[in-house]
Amino acid sequence: SSIVEKLRANGIEVYLVSGGLDLLVNQVAASLNLPQENVYSNKILFAEDGSYAGFDTSAPTSKSDGKSLVVAELIERLHTEVVIVGDGMTDARACPPASHFIGFGVNIDRASVRNVTPYFCTTMDQLEQLFQSVGLIRC
Repeated sequence: SSIVEKLRANGIEVYLVSGGLDLLVNQVAASLNLPQENVYSNKILFAEDGSYAGFDTSAPTSKSDGKSLVVAELIERLHTEVVIVGDGMTDARACPPASHFIGFGVNIDRASVRNVTPYFCTTMDQLEQLFQSVGLIRC
């Protein structure tokens, strides 16, 4: 979360785009103090009796190219470059439209991801140093 705080302190908007379920993703977003409008995930739908009724198929993250769709929407709406950090190939495939993809192997180090990017971090310190080296975080 300190990286998120530092990015935001430097005027960088941070978004959480996940193919995960909103019940979990929203908890992670809250722990990072991200506003709900900066969170994209899959919403579970429940029937009136509380039983599972599926998920919201209108959410872009419910589609196989959902992260690319969200990145394209952010670029169009914010008129800025987008850098995506992630540990999977759906993250890597969101570049383009993202300007850069940073592989993130802190939780899981996937060779397929490592092989498609010149930027791959296996520690939070490496990620922070990379952001500092390109001027996204200034001390």
